Amino acid sequence: MNISFSKVFNQDKESLVLLEQLPIPTLILSDNLSILFSNISARKLYGFTENQFVENFKDLLVEEAENVPIESLFKLEQHKTLTNKRINVGVKYNRYAVEEDSCYFLQINDLSEIKKHQSKIEDLIIETHALSEGILKAQNELIQQEYRLNSLIHSQLNFLIRTDLEGNFTFVNKSFQSLFYVKIDNYSTQNISALIDAEDIHLWKNAIEKCLASPGNMAIVTLRMKLPNKLTVFVEWEFYTISIVPNEISEIQAVGNNITQKKAAEAELQKTLTLFTSVFNQSSDALFLINDNNNRIIDCNDTALHLFECNSKEEIIGENMSELEANPLNNKQQDSEEGNLNDKEKEILCKSKLGKHFWGNRIAKSIPFLNERITLVKITDVTEKKKKEEKINNLLKETLVFNDKLKANNNELNKLNKELDSFVYRISHDLRSPIASTMGLVNIAQIEDDKDKIYEYLNLIGQSMNKLDEFILDILDYSKNNRLEIIYENIDLKELVDELLLHFKPSIEDQGIKIINNIFEKTFIKSDVNRISIILNNLISNGIRYSSNYVDQSYIKLEVFRNETNFIFSVSDNGIGIPDQYQYDIFDMFFRVSNNGNGSGIGLYIVKETLLKLKGEITLKSIEGKGSTFNVILPIET
Repeated sequence: MNISFSKVFNQDKESLVLLEQLPIPTLILSDNLSILFSNISARKLYGFTENQFVENFKDLLVEEAENVPIESLFKLEQHKTLTNKRINVGVKYNRYAVEEDSCYFLQINDLSEIKKHQSKIEDLIIETHALSEGILKAQNELIQQEYRLNSLIHSQLNFLIRTDLEGNFTFVNKSFQSLFYVKIDNYSTQNISALIDAEDIHLWKNAIEKCLASPGNMAIVTLRMKLPNKLTVFVEWEFYTISIVPNEISEIQAVGNNITQKKAAEAELQKTLTLFTSVFNQSSDALFLINDNNNRIIDCNDTALHLFECNSKEEIIGENMSELEANPLNNKQQDSEEGNLNDKEKEILCKSKLGKHFWGNRIAKSIPFLNERITLVKITDVTEKKKKEEKINNLLKETLVFNDKLKANNNELNKLNKELDSFVYRISHDLRSPIASTMGLVNIAQIEDDKDKIYEYLNLIGQSMNKLDEFILDILDYSKNNRLEIIYENIDLKELVDELLLHFKPSIEDQGIKIINNIFEKTFIKSDVNRISIILNNLISNGIRYSSNYVDQSYIKLEVFRNETNFIFSVSDNGIGIPDQYQYDIFDMFFRVSNNGNGSGIGLYIVKETLLKLKGEITLKSIEGKGSTFNVILPIET
């Protein structure tokens, strides 16, 4: 069962997948203990299925839970599955704030098997107590019966011997006798000194002198003892005096333990420690031994002293490991979120004792040491590596930027080539067409005698020349926009529009078009006056050229608006309008909706390109037969 809880994870799918696969049964609860989420392990523990599950945490509890604090509910040690099977659990929980809400994060430990083992342990303890009582009873019997004591002595694995004050054996148990082949009878005498390595004889004598000087005290000494096969074993002896006659020391008694294997293990351990110390000190990386309980440095190698600019180990041993980090709080918080640091590599910013900062690659490994656990931390200086990586990343970024620019330039070049092809074709066509028409009219006029006809031909020649002039002016506007730098200045829009309308006055009056100029006096904009003129000139010209003959009164309305970031020019008319299928194409070079008006097809393209230079844009709303509205949007320059 997984209920949506985007607030909890803020749609972090990667964390959600990790939590779903977590081997520890995990629940996430709302404030009212509704179950928002259960991972695979939790659903398996409680027997949830796709169609059958529990929606409230209280329904998992064996005990009644009315008016009980939530923290107390989490401490209850028994839950139940969907089949009402009781399970013993231990619950670890944390409460987290999520925006205005909060939730509980629960990890469930199934303690059912542990409870079973605890029951078995309790049974074993009872059996052990019974066994102890039996042992005590047996010991009492051994004390009461002397022959049992003698049997016990000889059955000991440890050595038990007695000698007189000269070192001659008076008693040995079977363990000693079987190993050293010592036999005591009335015909021969063996002395312990014959079994002791010559170099350790003085140690034995010193131990005996100590016992004689302080009766009742024990002298402990380790001696090398020679076996019949000429091998040597290490025996740890406890020597003490005994008195057969009251107040008179008569013999020396000793208990010995063969510690040859222990000595070998110690030698091997010493060898290992020597090897570890050699590797530790000669490592090219900085190594630290850290106390797991308080995170303090126990030891470090010479490389660590050099890397962190310390003169001696005394400057660094005993300090908290986090003090070597430049950002200890951030790293500590991140390490806490990551959990166990064992075998995890992490790059951290370090600081030396002299304040130098450098990047270190840190890896930690927990290792056993006697009865404690310590952490071995290795820090490798990766500052140069980081610098190289940074250079590589910068080069990659520069390469990506260059590639983007190259791609943009290629796209622009392709666009220019395409436009150039169209441009050359249309220029050759649109320039030659009026010239050819004019030449034909001139030839006709030369052979015509009727003056009225000649005047008519001259009028047609004038129209062709006007068309050619308009086309050339459009080409000049296009060239100026691409060639000239942008010059920003304060422009009086009212004054500029009035000048443009004077230019169009004959055409406006001839076609009976009404001009509605809603631009107020002293309306200023900071922009390029030549480019603003090109834009308005083309839009007004279009409104005149494509006016409608089917309305009572044709008009062109001019307005300007302003918001916090933009100026908006609006040029609208009630002309013939533009069909929907052409509205996305009218800003392309040489595109004409119809031949009505005999436009060049380049005017709106020039408007679009000019606005690109000014970082502006143009929008169109048009209804065929009703008219069009062009909105020019320009950013406010400061």
